[in-house]
Amino acid sequence: MSSPEEKPSSTQGSDGETKEEKPQEGGMGHLLRVFTYTDSTAWVLYGVSFISAIAAGAAMPLMTLVFGGFVTTTTGFATGAVTPEKFRSEVNKLALWFIYLFVGKFVLTYTFTVAITIAGIRTTKALRVDFLEKTIRQDINFFDSSNQGATAMHVTTSGNLVNQGIAEKLGLTLQATSMFFAGFIVAFIKQWKLTLIGICIIPVIIMAMAICIVIDTKQEATILGFYSKAGALAEEAFSSIRTVQAFWAQPRLVKSYNDYLQLAHLEANKKSPNYGVLFSIEFFCTYSAFGLIFWQGVKFLARGEIDDSGTIV
Repeated sequence: MSSPEEKPSSTQGSDGETKEEKPQEGGMGHLLRVFTYTDSTAWVLYGVSFISAIAAGAAMPLMTLVFGGFVTTTTGFATGAVTPEKFRSEVNKLALWFIYLFVGKFVLTYTFTVAITIAGIRTTKALRVDFLEKTIRQDINFFDSSNQGATAMHVTTSGNLVNQGIAEKLGLTLQATSMFFAGFIVAFIKQWKLTLIGICIIPVIIMAMAICIVIDTKQEATILGFYSKAGALAEEAFSSIRTVQAFWAQPRLVKSYNDYLQLAHLEANKKSPNYGVLFSIEFFCTYSAFGLIFWQGVKFLARGEIDDSGTIV
C-alpha cells in the first residue's frame, strides 16, 4: 500500500537499477511550448480574445476621465461658475458616456472570455491526446515501474491547470496589463507630476507580489502532488476492487486516502498567511498613494498648477 509521505519518483533502467527522476522546473519555455498544439481556428480565437481583452482593460481608466468630469461639473455648479442649464447638459453627456463605456466593456469582456475559453479547450484537448499517444507508445518497463492511476490523474488535473493558464488567467492577465498601461498613459496626459508621485508604490508592490507568488507556486505544487497521489490511490483501488474486497482492505485504503487529503488541507492552510501579507501590502501601498496624491493635488490646486478638482480624481 502506498504511504502519504512524499517520495521521489523513480524509474527502472534497462540494467535493472532504479533511477530517481528529478522533477523538471517550470519556465516560460514550457508555457510557450503548450501553444504548439494550437490549431489555426484556435489562433484566430486567441487573436480576437487578445484584442478584446486589451480594449476591455483600457476602458476602465477612461471611466476615471468621465468621473473626473462629473466632479469638475459639480464643483463648478456649486461655486456658481456653471449655470443650471449647462450643468444638466454636461451631466447628461457624462451619463451617456458611462453607459457607452459600460456597454462596450461588457461586450468586449464577454467576447474575450468566450473566445479564449474555446481556444484554450481546443489547445488542451490536442495536448491531452498527444500525451495519451506518447504514453501508450512507452515500453512495458514504464508501465511496470509507474502507477497507471497517476497517469490518468495527470491527464485530468494537469490538463485542467494548463487550460486555466492558457485561457481564463491569460485573458485576465492581458486585461490587467492593458488597464495598467492605459491608466498611466491617461494619468501622464492629465497631470504628470501627480502620476510621478503615485508611481513610487509600484516597486514595493512588485517586490511583494514576486515573493508571495514564488511561495504560492511551491505550495500549489505540493498540494497538487498530494491530490495526484490521492487520485492515483483511488484509481488503483477501483481497478482492483475485487482484491480489495477479498482482503478487506477498504479501511486501510480509506485512511491512506484521507491522509493525503489531510496533508493537502494542511498545506492549503499555509497559503492564507501568504495571501494576507500580499493583500495587506498591496492595499496599504495603494491607499497610501491615494492619500499622498490627494494631499499634494490640493496643494497644486491652491497654487494654480491644476485647473480643476476633477484632474485630481
